[in-house]
Order: sequence, then structure tokens, then C-alpha cells
Amino acid sequence: MKKSTVLVGCLLFLPIVFILYVSVELVLDTRDTDLDWEFRAVGGLPTTRRKTGRLFRDYLQPPSQGGFQAVFRRHEEKEDKDDQNRKLEEDQGHAWRIGDNGGVVKRRQSNGHGDSAGVNGNRQRHQESVEKADSQHEIVFPSFVDVIDPSGPGEGGKAVEFNASQLTVEEKARYDEGWERNSCQDAKFQSDLPEASVIIIFHNEAWSVLLRSVHSVLSRTPQHLLREVILVDDHSTFEHLKEPLDKYWEGERRVKIIHAAKREGLIRARLLGYQVATAPLLVFFDSHIECFPGWYEPLADRIASNPNITVYPSIETIDAETFRVTINHKPDQVGTFRWRDLTFQWYLMTPDMQGTITSYAQPLRSATMPGGLFAIDHDFFTYLGTYDPLLDYWGGENIEISFKAWMCYGSVELVPCSHVGHIFRRSNPIKWEGNVGMKNVARIAAVWMDDYINYFLEKNLYHVEDYGDVTERRRLRERLKCRDFAWYLRNVRPIVIPPVHVQHAGELKMEELNLCMDSYAPHGDRPKLYGCHGAGGNQEEKLVCFKNGEIVLDAGCDDKWNVTKSQQIVHASTGLCLQGGKDSERGQTDLSITLQRCDVGSVRQTWTIVPRNSALNFPLFE
Repeated sequence: MKKSTVLVGCLLFLPIVFILYVSVELVLDTRDTDLDWEFRAVGGLPTTRRKTGRLFRDYLQPPSQGGFQAVFRRHEEKEDKDDQNRKLEEDQGHAWRIGDNGGVVKRRQSNGHGDSAGVNGNRQRHQESVEKADSQHEIVFPSFVDVIDPSGPGEGGKAVEFNASQLTVEEKARYDEGWERNSCQDAKFQSDLPEASVIIIFHNEAWSVLLRSVHSVLSRTPQHLLREVILVDDHSTFEHLKEPLDKYWEGERRVKIIHAAKREGLIRARLLGYQVATAPLLVFFDSHIECFPGWYEPLADRIASNPNITVYPSIETIDAETFRVTINHKPDQVGTFRWRDLTFQWYLMTPDMQGTITSYAQPLRSATMPGGLFAIDHDFFTYLGTYDPLLDYWGGENIEISFKAWMCYGSVELVPCSHVGHIFRRSNPIKWEGNVGMKNVARIAAVWMDDYINYFLEKNLYHVEDYGDVTERRRLRERLKCRDFAWYLRNVRPIVIPPVHVQHAGELKMEELNLCMDSYAPHGDRPKLYGCHGAGGNQEEKLVCFKNGEIVLDAGCDDKWNVTKSQQIVHASTGLCLQGGKDSERGQTDLSITLQRCDVGSVRQTWTIVPRNSALNFPLFE
């Protein structure tokens, strides 16, 4: 009898509890928050759409796999005017952080687009940037990947099978290439690879993009090989990169954050990270990257085999607008530099160079490296004198490390089996005063290029700023007994025709019209005559003499020329002469430069080389 009474009492009590619950929720919905939301699981079907108040955290549970996307819509007609601190500012972007276990939702200010992934599958941290949308005040938190069709190929653990006989020619080529690329998948690495300190520098980076970079390092590096991730804030002004960033990572022991007291620039900020790094291997990354699975082992294995090798991964392109990744499975370019300004350039390997490659997994010798992503042995970096601390902000630091690594008994290599994505911006959003890039490379050239610096100065004599005292850096080079730059050119950088055996460098002047050959025209267009200005630059021409006596006009071109005693310049293969301008019926000056039948008496075919700076000594290339 007593049990029946209790059961009846419970049944009567449940409707009362339900009514109270609904009433409380309705009150909270109208008084606390005016957000309508829908929740979509990435990799699964859409879940509920409902209105929420303080109980928001109870409903927003992440799916077991994948990420999620939450869409919020403002309802202004119910806005609580007495609670302005809960209003979403329409003129600012914000991101929301959902606690590890569905806990309190915190609002963070953000500046960017993207996402962050969880770590180890049991960390469901999600940070999304917000963008102001249309007049309906829709705020969208973009997901890391598009919603995946659960019935698509390979989903749900289903195997994908290909019938090679039914593939198109293009598909068959990609299929065959895929089998050849298995050399990376089959690569064996040492069992005792060194631990890494990953150093990431940022200044006013987008919140979600920075988190994307860090989470990819944490989740895609073998846990026993990642000692620490050092984030160096180069005096950012965005609020979300201050206390909110510290709070976000406070539970992750491997993440260390340094806030610079003043603006240091990329180079000196990296040195701040280096000073606190404790692992035997250093990895330097930009703050807008994504590590792909298996990125670390190939780099670490190469350094473990020889700690004097500086390595960089195959750098993949992440589209700045869509975050679409383009993967290059068959690198065919390595690094070199441009004489004009000592900037990094990719060089397409010649067929002879590619003929020496026996496997897609084979590391490739590279004369220089890009500066945004590379790994180096901690002790070797110290041995090389780290970065020159007087290099300002950004620019040239990768060329300095490349020169030092090769000339001081090390090397630089591209490791094709390591893949790291990088967002290439259309322009650098970070500005600074002065031409610091030119100042930096001039300083590097003064220390490491010996007399070959003149090939750089002849293009930039009027643009090089005071680069400061380089005495200590030269003493470092002497102390390490590094090789000379001529050795570097002979053994490391034979991939681009150097300005060998320069006899003259200066303006190519046509005396009759007092005009000079000028390459001011758009790239790929023909040079023209222009008033001689004596400042070099576009009017800087070289006559390059090879050992067989043939002459090349301007270093790097393939055409061969002969200079006659009558000061004519004859194209060797055609026998025609270089002529400035043509006779015009209207008496107007023609500024074109063409090849014409040679005429010994023609003043338009008579050229004078005006030395720009006779004090420059141009050493010969062996």
C-alpha cells in the first residue's frame, strides 16, 4: 500500500517539475539572451535547433567525432536594454570558447577567420572567429572543414577501390605517381629521434589562425617528441592575444607564452624563444601554418643522422580566403637567391639535377631556404652564432642562416616527406619604417660574401643604408674558420649562371643620341633607349666573358655576343648588330632597340660602356 502511494505521488509530482522547468527556461530565454541557435556536427547530421538562455552549455555538446559549427541569430525585438553587457557589439568580431566538458561559454575578441581543432581526441576545445553578416545580424562561426557527406567514398571505414583499367589517361598518371610516392610512407626512421622545441612568433595574428597553427603542432607531432611549443607575442596590440590567450592555454603544460615588452621584429623575437627553448632540436614556424600528419619525423631523422644539416619541409599553399590546401607531392624546386637584392627564390631543377633523384623521399640539397619554416639542431644553431641580433624586424635572416650553414661545414636540405601548409598573404600586413630588408641583406653581404658583395652593390649602391658595425660578426666567421664565398658559389650554387669574368659593368650608351639601354619596360617586354641617369638599376648592363671568348650580355641570359673594335655588339648566332633606334621619316626619335644588318659606319650601332663605379672590384668566378 505504501509503495502504491509513493508511486502515485511521484507521478503527480513529475508534471509539476516539468512545468517549473519550462517556466524557468522561458524566463531565462527572454531575460538573459536573445540568441537563436542551430548546431551542426561536422562529419555527421545536423542536430537540434532551439532557443537558449543560461542553459546554453547543457545543449551545446560536441559530437563524438569531428568539429562543429554553431550559427547564432540576433533577435532585436526582445533585446533587454537593461543588460547591455550581454549585447554582441555589431562593429567588432568575437569568438566563443566552449569549455572542455561543455562548461561555461566565454566570449573572446577575435580578428580573423578559421578554426581550431581538438587535441588527442579528448580535448574538445573549440574557438571560432565571428564575422558580421547581413542586415539580419547573422554571426557565423566557420568550421575547419566542410560538412562531410557520411555516405561518401571512404567514409565510415569503407574501403575505396580503384579499377586502374577504367581510369582516364590523366587519372592513370596520378594513380601511377601515387604508387611511386609510397617511398615516403615506407620510410623508416630512427627510434631515438630528438625532442623538439617549436617556436612560433606572432604579431596581431588572427585568433583562430594562431590556434589552428598551435593545435596542428600539438595533435600531429608524436607526443613523446614534442617537449614544448613556445609562443612569442611580438608586442601585439589585439586584446585577444593578451590575457585571453594566456587563459586559453593555461591547462596545456607544453605551451609557453612570452609577451615581448616592446616591438622586436621577427628575428629578435625568435631569439627570445631560442633563449628559453630546452629541447635538442629547434623548429621555427610562422604563426599561420598547419602541420600535416607525419611532418616531424622526416625532419628530425635527417638532423639525427647529421646535426649539421638544416632542413625545411615541403611547404604547401593554404589559400588565404578558402583555406584550401594545395599539396605538391613531387617537389621539383629548391632554393637559391637573387643577386639584385639577395632575396630567396625557388629554382626549377634542371633535368640533370632531377636525374640524380632516385626516390621521392630523397632529401634535396638547397643553396638557400625560405625563412618561415625550418628545423635546426639546437647546438648547431648556437655554434653558428644564432641570428645576427642587429638584423632588424624581418628580411634576410634566412639567407644569413643558409650562407653560414653551408660555409661553416653544414648544409641545407629540403625534405620532401615532411609537409607543412602555409598561408601566403597577398601583402605583408606588418609595416615598419625604412628599408630594413635592404639594410639587413647589405649587412649579411658585408660579412659573408667577400669581394662578391660588389655584384650586389652594383645594383644597390644608391639604396643601401648604413648597416652598422659588422666587426663582431666577421670575428665569428674567423673563429669558426668558415669557408670563403667562392667555395659556396663553386660547390653549392652552380644552379644559376653567375656573372663570371666580368670585364665591364655599367651603362650601355649610344653616343649619337646620348641615350642608354634601359630595361624599365614590363617583364617580358623589350628594353628601350632612355636618358642616361648614372644611377645604375635598370640601366646596369654587364658584358660577361666566358673562357672560350664568347660574350654574354647581362648575366643569366643565354644569348652570346661579340664586341668588335668598331664598338659594335654582334649577336653571335645571327650575325646581326645591336642597333638603337631607327631613322624616322617624321624626324622623331625612335627609342626601340633591335637587331639589324651590321653597318660599320652606323652611329646607331656604336655603343660605349660607361663604368658606373670604377672602385668596385669584381672577382672572377672559377
